[in-house]
Amino acid sequence: ALKVHNKPLGMISFNYVLANIEEPLVALREASDRLTNEGVISIVTGYHPKQFQNNRFDYINHDHVSYFTYRDLASMMKKLNLTIEYCRLSEIKGGSIHIIARKISGNKSQKETKSFISELFDNPAIVFEMKDRVERERDKLNKLLTSTHNIFGVGASINTTHLINEFRIGQNLQFLVDDDSSKWGKFSPKFGLEVASFERVSNSRGVCIILAWQHAASLLTRLKEVGFRGEIIVPLPELV
Repeated sequence: ALKVHNKPLGMISFNYVLANIEEPLVALREASDRLTNEGVISIVTGYHPKQFQNNRFDYINHDHVSYFTYRDLASMMKKLNLTIEYCRLSEIKGGSIHIIARKISGNKSQKETKSFISELFDNPAIVFEMKDRVERERDKLNKLLTSTHNIFGVGASINTTHLINEFRIGQNLQFLVDDDSSKWGKFSPKFGLEVASFERVSNSRGVCIILAWQHAASLLTRLKEVGFRGEIIVPLPELV
């Protein structure tokens, strides 16, 4: 439940939280009830059809209980007697959608903003297409690793755990490195891979797999900063 004062609000924002709420329609209804007549609800959430086109399968995890398309959001707004007056896509987090909705008042009929988003994004086939692409990259990586040794991974998060398991490479990795000091000296699920700081690979060689591939650019910089001199593999969106 929304715990706010009783004064009507001009705007309520759901900024990358709607996918984590077990009953999003209930939360949105409570938000709508607390708006002024001219108030708006702003929603920014991961746009999974776009993310799936970029092979971001590792964004599917227990933190997210819902995955939205524009059609989903428009349907919820209609049930709440809200109208979408603004919608745009952005590249944040590999694909996000921002909508602004307001109450329908008086005799004003509900007008649904015409989406500029391709209907392809509302097509369930994109999930199966992503599956095929990800499996191809998985097989390419496993073939490459058959003759590779002294391998470590970069990134120790829920996303990288998904990738390690889905790509079946846990047995190939010796350890993980991460900038989060709270993870140092701890171990990853299932395979028990120790997490260390980037200093572990300072001025060393070997093979590095960028598990947190969505952040490859900044992680390549970190590896360069500590003087890593080995081979670097980025497994997705295409193996390089």
